Amino acid sequence: MEIVFPHEILFSNQRTHHVTDVAKSLIANEQLLLHVGPILEKCFEGLTVEKINVQFRSATTNSPLKEAFAAAVLFTYQDKLKSEVPKTIEAITGFHVPDEYRTIITVIFIAIAIYGIEKAWDYFKNKKTKDEPDRIPAPILNNYGTIINHGGTVLGVPPSVLDNAIKDTFPKKRIRSLIKSTLEFIEPAKLEAGTWITGAGVHINPETIASAPSALDIALDDDDDESQEGYYQKEVIIHATDIDYPSSGWAGHIPGIWEKRIRMKLSPSIEPASLFAKDKIVADVILVSKRKADGNYTPYLLHVINVHA
Repeated sequence: MEIVFPHEILFSNQRTHHVTDVAKSLIANEQLLLHVGPILEKCFEGLTVEKINVQFRSATTNSPLKEAFAAAVLFTYQDKLKSEVPKTIEAITGFHVPDEYRTIITVIFIAIAIYGIEKAWDYFKNKKTKDEPDRIPAPILNNYGTIINHGGTVLGVPPSVLDNAIKDTFPKKRIRSLIKSTLEFIEPAKLEAGTWITGAGVHINPETIASAPSALDIALDDDDDESQEGYYQKEVIIHATDIDYPSSGWAGHIPGIWEKRIRMKLSPSIEPASLFAKDKIVADVILVSKRKADGNYTPYLLHVINVHA
């Protein structure tokens, strides 16, 4: 059964943010949201999340910054594995999902983000102080513990079950990816001291955000020689399409910005079939460039994150 859950995140910023920062945060939000499925599966034996289709609803660069999505989750549950179906499973796989269960996607998302902040601190901060004990800042640990306890109550499982599910979903080989997505997601809050992030009635506290490294630390550490520029509601000329693969087989250019044909990548929230017969669109995009030997940056990827027309 497919259930659509609202997923809305609010930043308490007081000023307008650059579209590039918001665009990166939106993409990271979507990437983190896709991890909710495996975590739910680990919390409930017999539950399978076939897919999560993340649909972009709205965003603004103004105060307050709001990122709104809808997460369509396709569930199946093998109730024969247990004689008693958990109350949470019965609720979310029914024909009508009670309001108290419609927040579970966002609550787990917030827990993932704080866990990502913890791992980011551990990687970027602690590695520079090898002679000191491993001490994650108390605001991060306390914030994470609060969300885990609340999440356990919402899900109807012991907090330790949710905690272990999150940790098992991000083994060592996935930590770098988690850190990158997390820091890009919270970057608008990092740019303005005292900002908190909230969703489904739970918060990533300003102290937690202040303890996290910035997205700049990612760029410096990765040294990947890339730059990204965001553009809002720009005309995109489509040169090639592939209805089956949103990440390959697509090509296009942005008139007035980059005239040469380069590879296009569609955000997972965009249905490839909706663009298949079009030769141009109006979209929010990120132009990704790579630094060449002469020091200049040359675009090589056009990431389409939202289509307006």
